[in-house]
Amino acid sequence: DLRVHYLRFTTSSFEQRWNKGDDTILNVAEAHGLTPDFGCRSGSCGTCAVRVTSGEVAYRTHPTAAIKPGETLICCAVPAKGTQTLEIEL
Repeated sequence: DLRVHYLRFTTSSFEQRWNKGDDTILNVAEAHGLTPDFGCRSGSCGTCAVRVTSGEVAYRTHPTAAIKPGETLICCAVPAKGTQTLEIEL
């Protein structure tokens, strides 16, 4: 089923099923005790950028910060439609 995805955080060895409508990558990480860098909630967009090692992301809201190739802003990113497993360095 292409609506079911998996998030895999390679640095912390955490993996979780992710369904359409679930929280953003940042919220999922925080809910499981991870503490990624971010400043979005205090107006510093771009500080939550992490490297994507496999898969594609989609953005719920268009990011205002520049994103380097191969990175994503986890504050507003979710697994893209058609991506079975999204792996990021977190």
